Amino acid sequence: MAQLQVEAEGTAKASPEAVWALVSDVTRYPSWGPWSDGRYERPGEESPHGVGAVQVLRSAQRYMGRHATTVEKILVFEEDRHLAYTVMGGSIPVRNYRADVTSPPLLRALTSGGPRPGTTHCWAGWPGGGSAASSPR
Repeated sequence: MAQLQVEAEGTAKASPEAVWALVSDVTRYPSWGPWSDGRYERPGEESPHGVGAVQVLRSAQRYMGRHATTVEKILVFEEDRHLAYTVMGGSIPVRNYRADVTSPPLLRALTSGGPRPGTTHCWAGWPGGGSAASSPR
């Protein structure tokens, strides 16, 4: 099955620290994205949101009569720079999913008018051979 990859980058009118605070804490996702719930099922090994943490997201919209959920495990947590996670379960039918969210150093952010956080998402195709991707909000 083919591997799919989606990349996105954008400029935020906020400090790198403010952007990082939003993307590195799943409990804040409902304040900026299409989720009705974001919570931690298990804390990380060295910090509550760090490597090993298991987070759960619930979609605000219903799809086929149900709210989509995803259960994710944090793989990389480098404060203010890099967050990576994999989908462990839930109702979204992806396999081998990994997302990397990166933020550049503060100096680049200050000289370019704001942080340019980027995301890369990779996963195996959907069951049945189709594929799907959505753009960030």
